[in-house]
Amino acid sequence: RVLDGAMDKGVVLQVHRTRFLHHDAQAIHCLAFSTEEDLAVARSDGSIELWRRHEEWYPHGVIPGRRDSSIEVLQWSYKFLYSAGLDGCITHWDADSLQSLCCTDTNGGAIWCMSPSPASTVLAIGCEDGCVHLYDLAKNGTLHFTKKFGHQNGRILSLAWDPDQDIIYTGSIDSTIRRYNVSSGQSDLRITLDDHRGQSTLVWCLQAVGGHTLLSGDSTGKINVWDGLFGTMKQSYEIHLADVLAMVVSKDRKTVFAAGIDQKVVCLKQTMKGNTPEWHHCGEVVAHTHDVRSLALSSEGLLVSGGVDTTFVEYDLDVFKKSKCTTVYPFLSNSHKYQICDPLILHQRQSCVELWRLADCITTPQSTPTSSAKPTPSSSTSVTLARQHCTPICPLRLNLPDAVQQNLVCSATAPDRSVIGLATSDTLWLYQFEEERGAVKLLTSCKTQVTEFVFLSDKQLLLATPGGLLLRGVIERPSEEAVLKLSEFSAVRSERVTKLLLNSSRTTLAVIHNHSFVIIYNLKKTCHFELPKLSLAASMAAFHPSKPLLFLACVNRQIVHLNCETEELGELIAPFEELENGFVHKWGPLIGLAVVECKDHHLLTLASQSHCIYVNLKSLLSQNNRKSAKLGKKRKTSLVHSITWSKLHDQGDVIITPSNTKIYFLAKVKTNELVFGEKHWEDITSDISQPIFRKRYKT
Repeated sequence: RVLDGAMDKGVVLQVHRTRFLHHDAQAIHCLAFSTEEDLAVARSDGSIELWRRHEEWYPHGVIPGRRDSSIEVLQWSYKFLYSAGLDGCITHWDADSLQSLCCTDTNGGAIWCMSPSPASTVLAIGCEDGCVHLYDLAKNGTLHFTKKFGHQNGRILSLAWDPDQDIIYTGSIDSTIRRYNVSSGQSDLRITLDDHRGQSTLVWCLQAVGGHTLLSGDSTGKINVWDGLFGTMKQSYEIHLADVLAMVVSKDRKTVFAAGIDQKVVCLKQTMKGNTPEWHHCGEVVAHTHDVRSLALSSEGLLVSGGVDTTFVEYDLDVFKKSKCTTVYPFLSNSHKYQICDPLILHQRQSCVELWRLADCITTPQSTPTSSAKPTPSSSTSVTLARQHCTPICPLRLNLPDAVQQNLVCSATAPDRSVIGLATSDTLWLYQFEEERGAVKLLTSCKTQVTEFVFLSDKQLLLATPGGLLLRGVIERPSEEAVLKLSEFSAVRSERVTKLLLNSSRTTLAVIHNHSFVIIYNLKKTCHFELPKLSLAASMAAFHPSKPLLFLACVNRQIVHLNCETEELGELIAPFEELENGFVHKWGPLIGLAVVECKDHHLLTLASQSHCIYVNLKSLLSQNNRKSAKLGKKRKTSLVHSITWSKLHDQGDVIITPSNTKIYFLAKVKTNELVFGEKHWEDITSDISQPIFRKRYKT
């Protein structure tokens, strides 16, 4: 597309649209909300993602998993996160540093369920050995084993604490629900369900809502309401077509949501018939294409579901309809990262990296239709892209050693592509790559904890540790075997480093700690300065290709720019407001940010999972020069709100283009060249097993 109107002349923006990169589909196993509304998402590759929401969802951090682990349950207590799975261990995580604090072996086999007491002082674990294990929860997050209940036949699939009494209910694979007295550890009630077609009924989920009322979901697709005092059935709903896998209850205990294999999320509400409470089916939503494995409901009433189709969906509880749902796609997970080393793309996957060669862009543009948030006048900004089809080439695929079970945390390549680095949570490998021959050999490996790293040259690199420390690494070759010597580079902040970013000349380094603290390092003068803390998290950042400017995109769509020489900070575009008219309200999380130059014009390009946004940067910078503020010694400044997104759109300085594919990355290749990674969602989910057959009209 070509930018006209505000730019006087048509300018060709060369764009690579890649669909050949493979995106591994990682199913969601479980979800959990913290008291601070952080959402933990466990995937099938063993990784845990931490998401936060402010107008749009954004990933706060990712805990890389292991290839030999499977997480089946997540639970928050205070600010600590606990995960457990088929290995029979409970792992205690620090949500700030994303590091494991301790690992406790239950000695009971695989862990299938976990639930804290109403006061969050005791953690109950349901294990493969048919026993309930109790652990005391200390305020520092440590676990202390206290008791193991009496044995029952078969694994425990679900458990629930009674909110009013010292009672635990368990659901098993032998068609039974048992009630345990926590003080004695003995079962004093057993409820037996009917077998289904000669097979035991699996009780997948339980919820106790008080008043001796218990709800269960099982493998027959039924939701049953039980009298927890006498063990009799009060009500039964056969709403689902197959297994009910997940169930959550609202804070007031009067609303229950259930989901399962048939992709439906069902709402049940409690009403009073005289003095007798009754439950009624109040609605259902099908927002997933495959099995829904988990539900999570926050204390503020935010409902989220996730499952086999790799997405998680947010529901509007006021209007419980599919049209009001928000789907978040898995394109910001740690399993896939991308780096441009022109003309190659470094694609990081779960346990390997791939190098793909980009084709040369043709010089003759082919016009394509432009769509926008609303019809644009003929003098407004428009865009034209040059197109070319080519066969993708993969010169290198580099795997982790077979003995390594951890997933990749980060990867990078030297500017001349002669050295490639791979890092897991505890080891860094450096490989020498001869591009002409396609040969690769191991230079050295180093035992060190790394969260991010970048190459300054083919012999120097900067590494960030989990504690926010920056290390300088120098590759020395005193003999045939290379040695990596590490020394401290900077220790300004102790927060986790979430991004390391170098400008095109590799003389300025931007370090973002915890998405909020930005430090700029001048690598030539060996000095630095720090920005004031951002009011909201910076989801994306990019340097200008020819000017000393850094652009930050916050989660509220505020765009901030910083002059790295004069230390002036200014607001380029004001935060998005819901009252803005004529503007696309739903972008989804930002996937990428890049700045390109087309002749004398500058474009700020943003991409979300469903939209491409092109901003005329030249006119914006001239309007905002007078609003920039010099950072003082106390590093505090108040940004005056500048132009809004809707006003920018009315001026013709921005185009928002919806995409018929899902965009999963955006990067700058050259000064006037971009690369988009995109795929049809059906291509990504084609590797997933087929969902349950749903009968449709006239079929």
